[in-house]
Amino acid sequence: MVKKLALMAGLTAAICSASLCVAQQPAAAPTDVALAARVVQQTQKFVAANRANDPAANAPLMHEAQAMLRAAMRLDPAEPRYPRLLAEACDNAGDVDGEIAAWSAYRRLLPDDRVAQSRVIELYVGKMQTADARLAYLKDLLTKPSLAPELKAHIAALAVPLLEQRSHDEAVEMIHQARQFYPLSDVLWMEYRLLPPDATLPQRAAAILDLLRANPAQPSPLFDLAHVLSLAGMHEEAAEWYRRANTVLNLMLVGGNLQLGLEVTANLYRIGQIQTSTQLSERLVGQQLFPDSVDAWFLKLTIQKSSITPEQLRLARNVVNKGLDSIAARLKASASTPPSAPTTSPSIATTSASSPATAPSAAADPAALAALAQNAHDPALFNELVRALSDRIWLELYYANNPAAVTPMLEALKTLLPADDVTRLRLEGWYALATAHPDEARQKFTPVADKDPLSLLGLYKIEEAANNKPKAAEIGSQLLAEPTSGVLNAILFQAVKDQNYQPTTLPAASQIKTLLDQFPMDWIGLIEPIEMGKPAPATKFYTLRAEPLKVAHKVGEPLLARLTLTNVGKFDVSIGAGSAGLIEPDLWFDAQLRGIGQDTFPGIAFDRLMGRTILHPSESISQIVRVDQGKLADTLSRMPVGMLSIDADVVLDPLQSPEGVRVGPGGIFAPFSKMFVRTSDALSSDLARGKFFDAMKKAGPMEKLLDLDFLAAYVRYASSGKPEVAPDQAQAKNYLSAIQNERSNADVVVATWAGALSAELFEGAERQHVLEDMTTSPAWQTRLLGALQATQLLPPAASKPIMERLAQNDTDADVKAFAAAALDAPERPATQPTTRP
Repeated sequence: MVKKLALMAGLTAAICSASLCVAQQPAAAPTDVALAARVVQQTQKFVAANRANDPAANAPLMHEAQAMLRAAMRLDPAEPRYPRLLAEACDNAGDVDGEIAAWSAYRRLLPDDRVAQSRVIELYVGKMQTADARLAYLKDLLTKPSLAPELKAHIAALAVPLLEQRSHDEAVEMIHQARQFYPLSDVLWMEYRLLPPDATLPQRAAAILDLLRANPAQPSPLFDLAHVLSLAGMHEEAAEWYRRANTVLNLMLVGGNLQLGLEVTANLYRIGQIQTSTQLSERLVGQQLFPDSVDAWFLKLTIQKSSITPEQLRLARNVVNKGLDSIAARLKASASTPPSAPTTSPSIATTSASSPATAPSAAADPAALAALAQNAHDPALFNELVRALSDRIWLELYYANNPAAVTPMLEALKTLLPADDVTRLRLEGWYALATAHPDEARQKFTPVADKDPLSLLGLYKIEEAANNKPKAAEIGSQLLAEPTSGVLNAILFQAVKDQNYQPTTLPAASQIKTLLDQFPMDWIGLIEPIEMGKPAPATKFYTLRAEPLKVAHKVGEPLLARLTLTNVGKFDVSIGAGSAGLIEPDLWFDAQLRGIGQDTFPGIAFDRLMGRTILHPSESISQIVRVDQGKLADTLSRMPVGMLSIDADVVLDPLQSPEGVRVGPGGIFAPFSKMFVRTSDALSSDLARGKFFDAMKKAGPMEKLLDLDFLAAYVRYASSGKPEVAPDQAQAKNYLSAIQNERSNADVVVATWAGALSAELFEGAERQHVLEDMTTSPAWQTRLLGALQATQLLPPAASKPIMERLAQNDTDADVKAFAAAALDAPERPATQPTTRP
């Protein structure tokens, strides 16, 4: 699932831990801190209401958000949340310089945040115009002793593609240097891809196991290791690693994977699980998986070779012919296009296209297809045709025992391939064998049998037919030791499985077994699925704790909680997106409202872990998150009375599924350790109201802000139209008047917030009047919040003149920038419903 950071998802977050201490800043006034939090929440609400799928439409929105977030930083310069959110807004707007400035402000507060450090480095590299300048910058960073080893490894990895442009050897040397700094998963992937084509199976296994040590929750290396084990003849071991690869794919909610399905099924067949492999082969060709895969059909026919029916052969022919029809159509379309770059020579036919076929089938005239391929100047299509023709010939020779049907196709193939081509010799040999010419078949098979297992199988069939048991046994044992997987593995095994041959020993197997014995298998256990009622396997290695900063809250107070991720195991834990991190840094929050008005609030907040890309044993990182976001915040703002309990939970590494959010591989579900509780006294009598207003008159600015939120909640509640709140509607006008009166408060923050609430709760001309007053206030805070409210609450014809005036004449840069961005934004309807009683 592709995810964006907090701003686009509507969550604010801050970071503080023992290793990531917030740098000391001059303390802001408490009211400024409170206003900053309200500005950010209003901004996120504004972004959520107006974001669009079109990036161009979102750009002005992000510029508006930038202005608001800069204002929050001015009000509360010690809060790391705000520059981080600003950086995200700049990123979404494509403002590189703005993002660098925001991360710089963030790092002044949290200088040791390595995620932020890494991002800033990437941004600076992206700004540089030449490869030489980028390399010089990166190499200079590698000399800095203050940088963490894992950060240096990432810097070195950034230099690799730049070095590759001028020297492969220098690029390889930098990859090795990166590994010496720290074996990051991305660096190990670079090493793995550098393995030469002739790398031995133990060399490949060693590189794959290194990848799994860095991050065991990767399906690709799990599959690759199973593949290597299969090639090494370690089929029992391969079955377990295929299972693990499939487990991770399922946990990641990835759809069916054809190659994995083929290899798993063939390997199960190889180790004697005939019934299971038969069932799986039927599923592979089913309509929900791969009905148009030639490989899947060949595997099914192989496993059921002793009982193939004419109907099965008909369906398999249809699949091959469908591919040939698709190729024919594309050959005709590309016949006049210029030649493209050559590709590698064709291999044994194992894949096919899946485009719909139309009658009559192109397979009826293979000579015409061959002529098209020779004249089309498209090497890729040429190779596809060779594979498809080979598939059809193999189907008729090996499964249908119908050599008469292949003559025109084999003749067409001969015009496409040279006489010494492996595929041509193999198929000519099988044709000779099927037409009772064993000597001719032997002549075709022998030159290529050492590199083509199907030709070796042909020699086995010759010796078996001649009743030459010693030679057949020798070749049979050799076939069982061939380094194969998938369909080919099944074909070879099926041909000799009833003879009790023993495979020739492969020396790679013992070396790979030693490597496997040295691998920490408990580490790989964290990718197992979570069992109901049991802790997640990952909690053996790291834990996630979520706890409210405090339990009891008043109306208007933010619900803040601390999240702490701790490495409780003995292995380093990587944090990053994709293959870079065992722990995907995404955090998904749900909440449930208990008591009055019970309700559930899925996805109220979203965040990402910051601070570290590698969490060493016993290390922790912490973040402060605000839970009252989105619909939960809106609901709480309309429920002023009674005791409410808010329960919450968080998912680390969430994945979207049709059933909702699930925990991804290596992820954790963590309920909050305590509930939030929000209490307030009801204004249910004249006495209660008198006490409240007397206290409000004496209240300081901070208390008065909460009083305003409390009164606004009553006004919203009264506007709900529910019969049980009818008595409150009479008082709601008084509460709204009390809010309006505070617009003249001597404290600019109280006056600003009273204006914002008044604008929301009034309507029509009164709303317009409040916003005109706010946007002409001498206080920049009031003008900025007034501008934000105007874009949301007024129709475009009314808000546009205000924005034009502010964009042209305002003396504050943020107010001016917000108004200019609002003028660039697409026309928006007023989003705020009427709440006046």
